[in-house]
Parts: sequence; structure tokens; C-alpha cells
Amino acid sequence: MKNRTYPAVIVCLLAVSAITAPAFQKDAQPVFKVGDRVLASPMAMKDAQYWYPCTITSGLKSNAYGVKCDPRHAGEMPNEYNVMPEWVKAAGTGDALAAKPNYQTQKKNESADGTVLPGRPFLDCDIAQKKARNGDAIPAALARKLIQCLWEKHARLGYDGAETVDVDSMEAGKPHKWVYQRDLGQGIADINTLVWPFDVKWTWKTFYRSRTHVTVQENIFNCYVNSFAKWSCGLGQGIKEISTKDVPVE
Repeated sequence: MKNRTYPAVIVCLLAVSAITAPAFQKDAQPVFKVGDRVLASPMAMKDAQYWYPCTITSGLKSNAYGVKCDPRHAGEMPNEYNVMPEWVKAAGTGDALAAKPNYQTQKKNESADGTVLPGRPFLDCDIAQKKARNGDAIPAALARKLIQCLWEKHARLGYDGAETVDVDSMEAGKPHKWVYQRDLGQGIADINTLVWPFDVKWTWKTFYRSRTHVTVQENIFNCYVNSFAKWSCGLGQGIKEISTKDVPVE
């Protein structure tokens, strides 16, 4: 006699399977859109100090938002994360930090060939000089330009890394005779060469594709007439770094 109990067994197995099979959770529905200001905890930690003011940069995808969070300290770059929706919440009404990004940005500035350009036209550092003599006083405008041109440079074609130097203030000091192993330079005529010091506050910018690095410093620059009867200037003494920051390009 044939056994006809298989259908019943199969039905029972299917029922058990339906009960024990894992339930697949659907992705959360998007609440925020690109550009919304939110508070997010990228490290998935609940304490208040771990919730940062951020901007939504990409909508809900693979159960996570793309966010760009404001830097914690002035001059730092913002940080980007993918954060699960349970760790993203609406910014509080009237919250100044959450209202808008608290960091400076600048627009992309590149030529058609992809070379990163500076924030202003480059100086012409092909400087024509008249013959000078040891003991002459250097014109302030010439000293300023020679100092700027120490680092002013273009980026290589198709690359970033352009640099500019702006002199914010410059104070001339009393000239002194060349001091061996203190006043450094090339083309010195003799130890009787007079050195003209300048106390300079200056801003040095390096333009990268994603950011501009800005440092403000105060240093002593020395200028003198070299053995080719031309003025030359160089960094003589470091005083202090006044500030440094990175400005993101968006």
C-alpha cells in the first residue's frame, strides 16, 4: 500500500519555514533631502557632544545619508560621512550652529586644461633692476616685490599647487654690516655688505584642487646688494606664525 502522507508533511514544513524564516527589513524612507541642515552622530554615539551640525550631501542610499559636518575648530576642513538614518535628526529651531555651515568656502577656479588658478593674478617676477651699490637704500616697493617673488609661482600645467604671497605690512629696520653665519645668501660681495632688514607680516596661500591653505606669518627679511650689483632679499629670521587655516573649494 502506497504512503500518501507526503502532502501533509510538506504543508507542515512550509508552515514551519514561514514561521522561522528571518524577516527582511525594508530601507528607511527618506526624511531629509540634499542641502538640508541636520544634526548627525557619525560615530553612532548618543551623548550630545557627539552630535555635529552637518549638511545632507546625498539622499538616503543603502540605508545611509551622505553628510558633510562642520569642522570642530576654526580653520579646519569639514568632514564627510555616511550615517544611518537613526543617527540623523532635524536641526533645532533657532540653533545658530545648525542654521548654516560655520566655515568659509570658495568657488572652484581652474583653467580649461585643469590647472588650478590662484585667487588673484600672478605677480610679474621678471623684475628689471638698475645697478645698485653697497650702501644704497633699497626702495620699499622693490623690497616688497622681491619678498613676494620668493614663493610666488604658477602650478604645473593641469595640476594644482599655485602659490601667492601678499605683504600685509612691512617695517624697515636699521641697516647693519653682514654677519657671517647669521645673514645667509648668495653672491655677497664682502663682509662690508650692508644688510637692510624688514619686519614683514605676510600671507602665503597655496591653491590645491580641494582646498586653499592659508598661513599668516611675521618674519624678518634681509635685503642687500649682491656681487652682481642687484638687490636680493631672503628670509633672515622667523618670528611667529600668526594663523593657519584651510578653506575648502566647493
